[in-house]
Amino acid sequence: MTSRMRTRCASTSRLRVARRRPSCSPTSPPRASPSGTCLELRGRLSATGSTNRCLQIFRRGSWCSAARAKSCSRFLDATSTASIATWPTIWRGASPLRSMQRTRAGRAAWIAGKAVLPAIDASGNGRIAALASRSPERAGAMLSAYREARLCDSYEQLIEQRDVDAVYIPLVNNLHLEWTLRALDAGKHVLCEKPLGMNAVEAEEMAAAADRAGKRLMEAFMYRFDPRMRDFVEGLHDPLHVNATFGFHLRAPEDYRFQASLGGGALLDVGCYVASVSRWIMGEPIDVMAAARMQGGVDLTTTALLAFDGGRSASLWCSFESPEEQEVTVIARDGVHRRDRPFNLLDDPIGPYRLMVESFADSVLNDRPIAIPLAESIANMKTLDRIREAARF
Repeated sequence: MTSRMRTRCASTSRLRVARRRPSCSPTSPPRASPSGTCLELRGRLSATGSTNRCLQIFRRGSWCSAARAKSCSRFLDATSTASIATWPTIWRGASPLRSMQRTRAGRAAWIAGKAVLPAIDASGNGRIAALASRSPERAGAMLSAYREARLCDSYEQLIEQRDVDAVYIPLVNNLHLEWTLRALDAGKHVLCEKPLGMNAVEAEEMAAAADRAGKRLMEAFMYRFDPRMRDFVEGLHDPLHVNATFGFHLRAPEDYRFQASLGGGALLDVGCYVASVSRWIMGEPIDVMAAARMQGGVDLTTTALLAFDGGRSASLWCSFESPEEQEVTVIARDGVHRRDRPFNLLDDPIGPYRLMVESFADSVLNDRPIAIPLAESIANMKTLDRIREAARF
């Protein structure tokens, strides 16, 4: 599926000021890690801070060991404003003192560790503050890669962390609603993996909860942040037909995507991509036809034909039982346009994810609208619901 999110993932108007602690224990004092990596500390920028001791950075800063003090000083000189030496990149903006803030993202599960966590870690305005997993062994292994993060014993413990601003939720589909609502209720912003919910009703409930809480909620459709996809879509003129495919061979019979109760099936897993890109190009469908090949209560392959105004159309295909296939083809009046592998970017697996989490963190830190409005996510879920209804599953 497909958001160093330096979002501390917390309040819309102002991020709370609190110490970052190395464990989920509320009484643990901040300390330097054995490797000398920086641990976050709240405080004012000390203009007279010596390069021979730890530097305190404005509001969302870092503790730096003496060995790192020189590089900390260099970052300060380069920006002449508050900056954070903990992360290898410095984010600049029109309002540096505010833009330089890093939101800290708590991660509610393990699933997207190869893409989203590295993207958060590489981002310019977010950081991984906490991890939680049903498997403590696997989560513990992640701490070797993200030494500044702390391990929480449960999802409940993670969302209760006062110094976490936002939570990334990559859980199985049937848990998106529950944990999004719980995280929002705990005062956290939420970046939730696609699909946002099991259906449009769930998506609408999640959107209403975010509105009540005054928090940001965004569906993690990373391909929407890929500059190449944006250029592709924005460069189209008068499209007549879209053909969008996403298929692969899912071999593991124990995979949750083969279980209907967990939100399995090709349509929810990868069909949400082909529906999304078709709507991005063509708008909202006025009619839907669909067929599906079912097994064990889930769709292994789903095909749909969408009709749009003006006689335009889109054909969608998604599958768990095919060789790997990803392509978007657009027939327009000026020619045929193709984009290969639009949803799985092997040549740059981190880039679009980093852009996604930086965009989300920016919306949290600077009180800006999210890049993918919830109305868009709800509309996509409504299209998926219509496809299921047409295919009778």
